[in-house]
Amino acid sequence: MRDLETAPPDLLKVFPMFPAYVSLDTQPGMRKQGETMLGRIGSTAVVAGIVFSVFAAQASATTTRPDQACPVPASRDIAVTRSVYRTGVGLGASDKVLLAGFEAGWVESHMKNLTCGDRASLGVFQQQVGYGWGTADEIMDPVHAATEFFTRAKALEPRFAHDTAGHLAQAVQISCCPERYDQARGIAQKMLDEVRAQPAAAATTKTASSWTVSVTVDDTHRTDVVVTDGTGRKVTVTVSADGRPQVADQR
Repeated sequence: MRDLETAPPDLLKVFPMFPAYVSLDTQPGMRKQGETMLGRIGSTAVVAGIVFSVFAAQASATTTRPDQACPVPASRDIAVTRSVYRTGVGLGASDKVLLAGFEAGWVESHMKNLTCGDRASLGVFQQQVGYGWGTADEIMDPVHAATEFFTRAKALEPRFAHDTAGHLAQAVQISCCPERYDQARGIAQKMLDEVRAQPAAAATTKTASSWTVSVTVDDTHRTDVVVTDGTGRKVTVTVSADGRPQVADQR
């Protein structure tokens, strides 16, 4: 049971009796009143059930993102998809945890780094600012967002040894529509197989006369252009995601 100081304000509005329950041990003057209330309901277990129901009801009413306000593109962003995959692998995520992450990423954003969402939800996993996921800037970093998801999923995995990846995804996301993650299993597995089979960066090389140009694009949309002339002189130009070029190396 949460202490009164940490109880969400919206919960107190919907369930005004809640402060009496959480203050039984902190406000002795209200103990008799609290015990009377508990007696009417029957037990602390029933009270917990009521509180849980309120949380669930509020989640159902507020966590569904209005598509008109935040449209989700039909296809995934391959750079974001690769970032999520590489982060999970780097953290030692199992196949089940990786699949849970891809199911969640598809359901929440179609593997897009969305700048909008329900209330304060942002990013590929639609994580909310103010709920322990990080700042808005951090959540909008796919690596940070994926690290938060996979770290929690790994910690919860032993409790879901006999459950689906979708159930594990729900345990992390606490969604109003838990069935959606298992429903996304097919497309999530396809995306997972796709990034496993492809290199992390796409590179092309073109030669014109004695000049050689190599172009590499990484997961953050940064582009490295390396130009080498016939004498071996090499110039590397880096173009950031916002389009600004910078000569990174010249020799």
